[in-house]
Amino acid sequence: MTVTESSTTRTRLRRTLLLGVLVALFVMTGAIGTMVWWARAVDDLTAREEQTLVSRTVDRRLEQMVENVTSATIWDDAWTRTTGPLDLAWAHINFGEYYAQYMGHDWTVLFDGSGALRYASAAGEARPLSEAAGFADALAPFLSDIREAEGGITARFGFAGNVTQKRLIAADNAIWLVVASTVTPETDIRTAMAPAPVVVSARQVGDDFLAELNKDLGIRSPRLVGADKAVSGPSVALKDSAGAVIGRLAWTPARPGVDLIRQVAPAFGVLLLAVVAACTLLIVSVSRGFGALEANDAQLARTLRDLTEARDRAEAASVAKSQFLANISHEIRTPMNGVLGMAQIMARGDLADTQRERLEIIRESGATLLKILNDVLDLAKIEAGKLEICREDVTLPAAVTAICDPFRNAAAEKGLAFEFRIDPEAVGLWRLDAMRVSQVLGNLLSNAVKFTAAGTVHTRVWRSRRGLEFAVRDTGPGIPEDRIAELFGKFSQLDTSTTRQHGGTGLGLAICRELVELMDGELTVESRLGEGSGFTFWLPAEPGRPAESCRAAA
Repeated sequence: MTVTESSTTRTRLRRTLLLGVLVALFVMTGAIGTMVWWARAVDDLTAREEQTLVSRTVDRRLEQMVENVTSATIWDDAWTRTTGPLDLAWAHINFGEYYAQYMGHDWTVLFDGSGALRYASAAGEARPLSEAAGFADALAPFLSDIREAEGGITARFGFAGNVTQKRLIAADNAIWLVVASTVTPETDIRTAMAPAPVVVSARQVGDDFLAELNKDLGIRSPRLVGADKAVSGPSVALKDSAGAVIGRLAWTPARPGVDLIRQVAPAFGVLLLAVVAACTLLIVSVSRGFGALEANDAQLARTLRDLTEARDRAEAASVAKSQFLANISHEIRTPMNGVLGMAQIMARGDLADTQRERLEIIRESGATLLKILNDVLDLAKIEAGKLEICREDVTLPAAVTAICDPFRNAAAEKGLAFEFRIDPEAVGLWRLDAMRVSQVLGNLLSNAVKFTAAGTVHTRVWRSRRGLEFAVRDTGPGIPEDRIAELFGKFSQLDTSTTRQHGGTGLGLAICRELVELMDGELTVESRLGEGSGFTFWLPAEPGRPAESCRAAA
């Protein structure tokens, strides 16, 4: 090979190497560009899926609110309490408190048939009508649509006679999910087709709603943006009934594609320094990158599906629970109150001994059913975090005596010795929730008297280093050691046979433990089979002082 030929060959090799480098750089640049484009496409698809989820969630919340509101407006009792002289106390319990405590609604107002505002509550608390004036004014077009739709209704009762509408409105510098429903009887007790009262319940699109989007859907940093402000990134427009945008839900979009590119960027930097191995490493890296992106997309799809299913299950459970509570209120409490009321009326008349004995059985059975209902509702309040602990100055001896006296008589009827003692250091004025202490101590005494066939029921109150201590001990059958843990389970009974001697829902001890813990105390049990049982609970001991406000139990 001559020098000229060698030089020509080196030149050709340089050109070939340069061409190889250019091809490698071109291929790498194209691959990087493709990955960036693909990452943006994945991010855009994720953003669109998030927009669909958020929009569907807003619609589902409105549909859920429709079910919540109509659960208390299609009801004979609601019709009779609101179409005549308005029973404000009834409206507060069955509309204001009910929608706030069990449905999480923020505003509830009631308009009579003439369109006048008659009742208002915020977060379950009754409010002067003047405070709801701005909110009521914003509802005027809504009420007009309700009245217009009501004019086309010919049915007099039930769902066919009810008018319900839902929408988004802007009022009091906030955006609200609003549902309005006419009060409609369940049965044909309506005498005329005059305009019916209208219940309007609303939930603010605020911090709680945004927190739910984050928790239920995994939406990052959700926020509410004014209609006149520009939004960068994904958003969902919130429109009123006229189609006008009154605000936007915006959030920080998930960027799985960009995140993945950031992860593999160092690998591409190394590839740029190794020209010879560029092509091989590029192919491997791109293959791995696309594999990782496909896996991430599949994982994202699974996560979104799991979140959607979990949300649907949670919403279904919430609706079922709300319907359960509504059914309990409507189907048990109303007829039960009628039974007890009529029993009281009958007791005032002249009855034979046999009739009076049977009437007393009816009254006792009704009282037992009322206690079961109250236990279920108390448990629901505790689980929802809505039960309040209200401390006030309590004279302990008088309070304990009042709790023990009824059970002293019950014990005497069974031939049991009933004792209670208050140690001197516990005598005095203490800050306690008298009603909840009475509920806990009464439950424990009721169980002790019920399950003790012979012997003694003993109650003692004393002060220890932990606080005030309350103990109820009996000489009953006792509890097997391996089953003590089952005592505080909800709807749990140690004897589940159909031949058991004592009935009950199995909620008493569960509620006792929950109440004691809400009062910052502790409930314990000691028992041996055949030797009786002892239940002890302690509460923080705080001497009486000027009244404090109630605190909501966390």
